[in-house]
Amino acid sequence: MHRLRKEVFNDRLGWSVVVSDDLEADEYDALDAVYVLSETAGRIVGSVRLLPTLGPYMMRDTFAGFLPEIAAPASAGLWEASRFGVARRAERSADGLACATYELLIGVLGLAIANDVDAILCVVDARMERVLRRAGWPMRRLCDARPIGGTITLAGRLEVSETLLQRLRQRAAGQAARDAGAARPAHERCAGGAAEPGRSLDRNTRGKESPMSNPFDNQDGSFLVLVNDDGAHSLWPAFIAPPAGWSVALAQNSRAVCLQYVREHWTDMRPRSLVRSLADVAQP
Repeated sequence: MHRLRKEVFNDRLGWSVVVSDDLEADEYDALDAVYVLSETAGRIVGSVRLLPTLGPYMMRDTFAGFLPEIAAPASAGLWEASRFGVARRAERSADGLACATYELLIGVLGLAIANDVDAILCVVDARMERVLRRAGWPMRRLCDARPIGGTITLAGRLEVSETLLQRLRQRAAGQAARDAGAARPAHERCAGGAAEPGRSLDRNTRGKESPMSNPFDNQDGSFLVLVNDDGAHSLWPAFIAPPAGWSVALAQNSRAVCLQYVREHWTDMRPRSLVRSLADVAQP
């Protein structure tokens, strides 16, 4: 998964991301993230990350300076999707979208419904907005599009409903039927809606099920503890360079020692900036 992300976001899109040992990872991977994956012949060809908005997430903590007019919420009914990526080698459906795109979107919707999530927040480029519209899951813009590092970027909200899930499943099944009708070779066809598309992996199982192990789940690995200006702590693989804006709070140590340090020192999950703002409001 992290190797695919490096191929998509660093090599293809040219984003400013942290890459080490041919893997792309950031501080949000060390949080309570959930992943939906698309696999073909044992290889991961698509992935997307989901984060609850009750803790740190990208729209609030990374893009706040770029999108100042957005009041980033914190709610159990809101998740954020990020790092949506599909391999170039992924099979295409009859409408030109990658089969993995349908599988990931259906997996995200199904997982959201199962967890009583009302909507998905995301910061995407203009291309991804068009992909969502073509797939049948249109995004409601939360701000005007603007350039960020050479990419036209915007923030949006995706509503979650059983109706939308059924619509996406029908579209995927329809694309599979068109593939079959066009006599395309079996290995070039979308799987459609025959099986439950997408796989969701929580932090305890994703490394075991993925053919590319997740460095954050390596029980025998060496880690650092990082901290940012808002006081958020992050477990971080020692072989990956820390991202900008984070400093080392605990030097290289075992995973267990680092986790214990985080538990003992990160007792207030609220960002320091939020605590200061609340204190200012409370003053007479």
